[in-house]
Parts: sequence; structure tokens; C-alpha cells
Amino acid sequence: RLLRAAADRRTGVECARRTMAQRAYDECFVASAAVEWAVQRKFAADRAAAERLMQQLVRGSCVAHVAHRAAPFADDAHQLYRFTPTAYNVIKVAEEALAIAQARKREQRAAKAAKAAKAAKVAAAAAGRATS
Repeated sequence: RLLRAAADRRTGVECARRTMAQRAYDECFVASAAVEWAVQRKFAADRAAAERLMQQLVRGSCVAHVAHRAAPFADDAHQLYRFTPTAYNVIKVAEEALAIAQARKREQRAAKAAKAAKAAKVAAAAAGRATS
């Protein structure tokens, strides 16, 4: 949930072209802004917890430092990170799995409703025979 929300281009962590050490990086975010975003959206109770969450995304190869891919996440206004292709693949797979689960749930409800309708029809037929 955190990854999908954070990577959302409209409501997630603000990604833009930014400069660090006189070099420009496209589609990246400021570490401290991501931490603040996670706290404001109640994904974490405080900045330390938000930093740990972001570090988990780094360990999962969903977020990476723009210049040093192996660098750990740090709540720092001067550090830039970006969502990796892995992040978008994880989001896609999660959304597909959710769609499949929702379709199964709809099928189960439809089957249950059909079974109940059949039982009601049998009961009505039995009741009709009993009154004859």
C-alpha cells in the first residue's frame, strides 16, 4: 500500500527534475520530503518510523539513491532518491493480484446467490406440492 501510494504521480511523493552536486536527475524526490509525506499520510507515526519504511523500500530495490544505488535511505534534505523499475513492476503485480482476488470474490458471491435462488425455488415448489 505504501509503495503504490508513494509512487502515485498525483498524490504521492513529489518527483521532479532536481540537482545534486551540480548534476541534474530526472524523476527523483528529496529524502526528507518523502519522510514528511509518509508521516502526513499516516503511514508512519513519526519521522524515524517513516525513515525505516523508506529503508525497507531501498532494501526491496523499489527505491534507490540517484547517485549511489547501494546507499541506505537517510532522512536528509540534500539526498535524492527515485522509484526504480522494480517498484513499478511490484505495483503492477499487486494491482493484478488485487483484481484477480476481487473477481474471485464476485464469482463466489454470484455462485452463493445462485445457490440460494435455487434453494428458494426448490422450497417454493415443495411448499406448492404440500398445499395441493
